[in-house]
Amino acid sequence: MIRNIFLFLDRTYVFQISMLSSIWDMGLELFKSYIIRDQNVQSRTIDGILLLIEKERNGEMIDRCLIQRLLSMLSDLQIYQVSFENKFLEETNRFYAAEGRKLVQKKEIPGCLYHIKNLLEEEVDRVRAYLSLNTQKLLIAIVEKQLLGEHLSAVLQKGLSYLLDENRVEDLSVLYQLFSRVEFGVQVLLQHWIDYIKCVSKQKQGKWKAEGEALYRAGSTCAT
Repeated sequence: MIRNIFLFLDRTYVFQISMLSSIWDMGLELFKSYIIRDQNVQSRTIDGILLLIEKERNGEMIDRCLIQRLLSMLSDLQIYQVSFENKFLEETNRFYAAEGRKLVQKKEIPGCLYHIKNLLEEEVDRVRAYLSLNTQKLLIAIVEKQLLGEHLSAVLQKGLSYLLDENRVEDLSVLYQLFSRVEFGVQVLLQHWIDYIKCVSKQKQGKWKAEGEALYRAGSTCAT
């Protein structure tokens, strides 16, 4: 009811006076000045949003609609980037730095790859659900760096040889797709692949040499 009255005033009285801001714009500015710019209120709001996002990343169910409305409010007030996004990206960097270390220590390479793939998909879904689309590029870059970029060789050492020995084509495809997303990922993968080929070739040569020598000795024995 009250909103309809103000909308009517915006279309009639305010519209006729060019120097006046709309009641909606004036209300946003007053709300920003007297409520959101209060450091205590702003800190509690942002910290609360970040806490909910961290809970969701840890597998808990949260009220996504609530976060979407709060972040939409910050966007309308034109303080989304300054008050929320910068701190959100810092927390994302911290969270996934720890997650990356845990992954490398605990998971074997197939599980590690699919877990990283799922985490990246979850972050894209998070953008669609309540974050600004402008946040996506920076967010995904941080996740890729902390889960992959910082651990390229460690991930490969955990099982590239196994994937190649067992001809795990699907897993190797996921590995290549993930590594191609980060700087120097393909180069590091290529170097490990070359090292694998050299190692296998050396083992094969040793085996063939041993077999040849065995055949030679067997032939010499028969001849005598």
